[in-house]
Amino acid sequence: RCADVTGVQTCALPICSRLASVDIPSTVTYVGTDAFASTKWESAQTDEFIVVGDGMMYKYNGDKTKTTLTIPGTVKRIPQNRLAELTSLQTVIIPSNVKYIAKQAFSVLKASSSSNSSSQSYYYAMRQLTIMGKRGSYAETYSNLAYFTFIEY
Repeated sequence: RCADVTGVQTCALPICSRLASVDIPSTVTYVGTDAFASTKWESAQTDEFIVVGDGMMYKYNGDKTKTTLTIPGTVKRIPQNRLAELTSLQTVIIPSNVKYIAKQAFSVLKASSSSNSSSQSYYYAMRQLTIMGKRGSYAETYSNLAYFTFIEY
């Protein structure tokens, strides 16, 4: 545990299969996608939302077919591409305690194949969403910046 650490990069400890515990200090403001992929720690996570440090959403572990998703009150920061596997997502309900949402937080994972090859490649694309939140919250600010529909709840 290092108190001065502010980020953990994407795939920082990939396939470190013996890593059984993670203690992210509250100073961390970024944890990359799959930073702890294929570790004992990640495999042991059973919650719908895996939240680390001081409210950093690490991964969504729930139903990938949801059309409406409620972000829990434990989440303060939503990094990019954390909900990309939810291909049918249409509405996200965001509590007032969320203070940061990355530009591509709600992108969707798409597949494409080239015309001269049978292999597929993947990319992240923006999608149309409705954001629900409190008027004056960061959810409203983000919604306006990302050109999403905002509905007050």
